Amino acid sequence: MGHTAVYWGQPDDERLSHEHPDDAIEEYLSAIYDGASDMFPEEVIVYGFKRMEPDTEACVDAVLDCLLDRLDEDFADPEGDGTKPTEAMKAHARTFVSNILDEYSVWACELNGEHIAVKTQQWIEENCPHWFE
Repeated sequence: MGHTAVYWGQPDDERLSHEHPDDAIEEYLSAIYDGASDMFPEEVIVYGFKRMEPDTEACVDAVLDCLLDRLDEDFADPEGDGTKPTEAMKAHARTFVSNILDEYSVWACELNGEHIAVKTQQWIEENCPHWFE
């Protein structure tokens, strides 16, 4: 089964850079390695992360709120209730937001529900045997 994760790591990682689970496991174990095998946990779990997806409708609402507030400040009746977006305005804003999101690079990630658990000793023997030479 293929993985849908873009990155692998721990839930509290500040930066995600490992595109392969083994790289995340090695970094995690390297951080606690002191030359003694009994210092390792019996099992290591790494978690999959995916890029977050912006909420298109929230972006549409934000664009319209900001633009209409700005226009109303300069051009609307100061005693009025403010301009409410029409369906046509919403449709145009959706197109605009969709085009912007097509070009926008999302940095933030979230857990995607995948995880991989490995037996530490076995993983080290297969991937980093030089740690115990």
